[in-house]
Amino acid sequence: MTKTSENHKDEAVATFLCWSIFTTAFCCFPFGIAAVVYSRKAKGALDQGNTEEARWASGVTKRLNIVGSAFGIIIITAIIIYVAVHHLREKAQI
Repeated sequence: MTKTSENHKDEAVATFLCWSIFTTAFCCFPFGIAAVVYSRKAKGALDQGNTEEARWASGVTKRLNIVGSAFGIIIITAIIIYVAVHHLREKAQI
């Protein structure tokens, strides 16, 4: 094995568990739950020394968190805009 592949193999793999919990609680529950599951898979693979599977699960976790966070931000922004417009319309009718 070459020196670069040994360094790459020993490199830390992020599990994104905190981000997954945040996504579950505040952004998009279904994507967040899936992200937590894959985060735990990444942690389990790391504990078993399977860095390739851990990297794969970490990548899936990251993508789920990005999609869930973006979806949550879009929905929350849409709700804020809807409430603001609805409030302004009611105020204009008075």
